[in-house]
Amino acid sequence: MRNVLSYAPYLIIAGLFSRYGIAQADDAPEIKPERIVVVATRSERPVSDVAAGVAVISSEELREQMVSTFEDLVRYQPGVQIDQAGTRFGATGLSVRGIGENRVAMLLDGVPLADQFDVGNYANAGRDVLELGLLNRVEILRGPASTLYGSDAVGGVVSMQTLRPDDLLRQTTGSVLLRTSYDGRDDGRSLMIAGALGNEQQQLLLAGARRDSQAFGHSAVTAIDDGREQQRQSLLLHWQWQIGVDDALRVIAEQSDNRVESDNRSLLGYARFASTTALFGDDDSARQRLLVHWRHDGSDWDIDINVFQQQQDSNQYSDERRQTASSQTRIERNFAYQFDHTGVDSHFSRALSAFGVEHRIGVGASFSETEIREQRDGLQTNLLTGVSTTTILGERMPVRDFPLSDIHERAVYAHDEIRLSSNWELIPGWRYEHYELSPQVDALWREDNPLTDVTDIDTSAHTGKLALLHYLSAMQTLYLQYAEGFRSPPFEDANIGLYLPAFRIRAIPNPDLKPESSRTIEFGWRGRAEQVEWAFALFQTRFDDFIESRVNLGLDPGSGDTLFQSQNVRSATIEGAELEAQWQWTSGDWGELLSQAALFYGKGENEQTGEPLNSVPPFNGHLGLQWQKSDWQLSLISRFAEKQTDVDQSRHEKFVPAGYAVFDLLWQWQPTDEMQLGIGIYNLADKTWWQWNDVSIFEAGHPMIPLLSQPGRYAKLQWQMTF
Repeated sequence: MRNVLSYAPYLIIAGLFSRYGIAQADDAPEIKPERIVVVATRSERPVSDVAAGVAVISSEELREQMVSTFEDLVRYQPGVQIDQAGTRFGATGLSVRGIGENRVAMLLDGVPLADQFDVGNYANAGRDVLELGLLNRVEILRGPASTLYGSDAVGGVVSMQTLRPDDLLRQTTGSVLLRTSYDGRDDGRSLMIAGALGNEQQQLLLAGARRDSQAFGHSAVTAIDDGREQQRQSLLLHWQWQIGVDDALRVIAEQSDNRVESDNRSLLGYARFASTTALFGDDDSARQRLLVHWRHDGSDWDIDINVFQQQQDSNQYSDERRQTASSQTRIERNFAYQFDHTGVDSHFSRALSAFGVEHRIGVGASFSETEIREQRDGLQTNLLTGVSTTTILGERMPVRDFPLSDIHERAVYAHDEIRLSSNWELIPGWRYEHYELSPQVDALWREDNPLTDVTDIDTSAHTGKLALLHYLSAMQTLYLQYAEGFRSPPFEDANIGLYLPAFRIRAIPNPDLKPESSRTIEFGWRGRAEQVEWAFALFQTRFDDFIESRVNLGLDPGSGDTLFQSQNVRSATIEGAELEAQWQWTSGDWGELLSQAALFYGKGENEQTGEPLNSVPPFNGHLGLQWQKSDWQLSLISRFAEKQTDVDQSRHEKFVPAGYAVFDLLWQWQPTDEMQLGIGIYNLADKTWWQWNDVSIFEAGHPMIPLLSQPGRYAKLQWQMTF
């Protein structure tokens, strides 16, 4: 691995942890219970038995960190970033270790969320639909997990779990949870109420959450602000039935809606918006989800089967006014995107002895059908004459940007945790996945793309994983992992069809697009003792045939159009290091004093061009100090990042923000067993700063950059009561 010296600080700090942990382990009277994680093996395992980088955000941590947005969720997670699409569309997904854009599997109660899709400046269907106040637990797996979760997990997995009835029913037959909060970052006001009732056999939970907010605050000075009003709400029903001793049935139904109204003033007069005098957006996303889950805890096999159906509809309306010396025009655009997903997912696991060694075997299969539909429509009106037309910038509406697309996916997988001895464990894994894309050409597609051939994709892949765990002691583990990833060509990259005659821009399909593949090597070291615990990892991922969407191919000499086409990059590499640690310095009648650290360092390179990968964040992390007693805790946390020095400037000059260090102060108070109060003050010094991922896609001088700066000093309040 290149640049080994850059990892030296991590190795030194980890060595200090190890020395301290070993010295203390023999005398430790009490050690905190180890965290249990599911996402790494699809079965409950202690973190020390996992050969991958993982994070668990418990219900208590969600409450203490006052999580109500994706920004809150990953604020203190090293190497996990928000995919940002500007002030109108906001957060559209998550990136892990510099990999995003639908390469991170996002699961809600085990069901994959819809993929993100965007086209042009007026359409972007993201993945941020759920009101996060309904979450009870989040697990993050860093690095590829294709052997367990398929091609969507080439970059990692974010597994979210909603509230369950037994989260509220603790030795009672009925309970109500009420939570409300205020967020000064965006004037956000949240309300969540959940009620549960039941007995030992059957339990029912009903919950609802809503969040109303305005435009995000920003610390940079600007004369123009974008207006934004957002209402996001979710309703959740969760019924569980204990069928005898070994079997349980769960039914989860969820309805979520996200509405955003925007006034995009910052773009007016800039580039292609040079003659635009007003641009308003009215965007709505709605999802319905139904999940039936059967769990069998047997003496031989444990069985989990999920049957699910979900539909997400995104409808986005843009109202644009343009004025020149000779005309005044109103342009109305409508974008509709529908994602309909049905599937069955099964997992079987058991422990057994064979050939003198212990095994924990997991096998499974998944089947899914996805229908994706998209359409753009519009109307252009001359405000001086009243004449209207459905031809906008040379496009005759309505149009489709890709044909009706049906996706069929089938997969089987197996993994085995083989305990070779008391100190060694071998974990092989394998997956076979078949992917079929069946585009359907209708009259609407053919009218706009008369000469474009559509591409059927029928491909399959075998991916493997091999990990080795070495238990240095009961409290320390080393692991070495080799993992392969696979990603089929996305439907929109294979069959895009977009032509803007006014700008002489054409996006064309690529029938020769190959699937992506990846190979990751990761070394990790975990340890814990009476007063310290840590996790350290080095990783390198090499991508072959990495798919870069809509690459500018230059001018077509035949037509004079500028062509865009998704291309396979020959190879790309991302490598880096992660470190997380926590110390308990001392405790007594006055309370406990703890500190924590989390660091991420990464580098990425397009090996075809030699340019850096802008998706990889600069060195960043946080340091924290916490003082806690039985009924309250006070935390001071510093978040920091270096300036990004490896930037691909080959296409246009990027805006590169300075590094930053900001401080947050969080206070939690629990005056009774039923009540909690939280107060947070963020960016105490009121600094002006940006996160690299928020602005990495923007060229220098873009008017939206000041609006994407992080907020100055602001406060957040949260109150929770259980009845």
